[in-house]
Amino acid sequence: MKPSFLTNNPTWGFYGTIKTNLRLTDFQAAESYAIAGKMIAEAYNAPEAAVVKLLDSSTGRHIADQIDDRGLTEVRVEKLLKDWRGQLTRELRDILEELAGPKPGLSALLKQIPAARHGEIRDAYYKAAEGLQALRRALQQADAEAGGSTEFLAEFYLAARADDMLGRSKLGTLV
Repeated sequence: MKPSFLTNNPTWGFYGTIKTNLRLTDFQAAESYAIAGKMIAEAYNAPEAAVVKLLDSSTGRHIADQIDDRGLTEVRVEKLLKDWRGQLTRELRDILEELAGPKPGLSALLKQIPAARHGEIRDAYYKAAEGLQALRRALQQADAEAGGSTEFLAEFYLAARADDMLGRSKLGTLV
């Protein structure tokens, strides 16, 4: 079998660990790496670059640590894939996001939507801000009228916190 997945980390990760632990030749380690890579790619529909990055990471090393001297077979890889499903799913998702590059910021995204939707967002943002400020004033007055009720005061602080969070939003500076 000619390896199609090639490591970028021959010392550590899956390749280096399996080669050292099982005393494999370079060809045997590359063959094992390719078997694991192919099966992970198929199981998760992941591109080769993401699988290589995963296998070259500490996760790849930990997976290789679980392979004993009986070697690597498709049955053993299937068991490892099942045992590591949650970890592999999370790590591949993170790797794919990293490989995709930075996501466009809010400003760029607002420019991509129709003008009517942008206006709708702007109007709703300002209505929410005005509504929270009116709520704060009303609760403050109710607190004074009720003689310092802790219930009104607690609600006032929640409204103030919501108003503060809205003020921290990037949206307010963009719409």
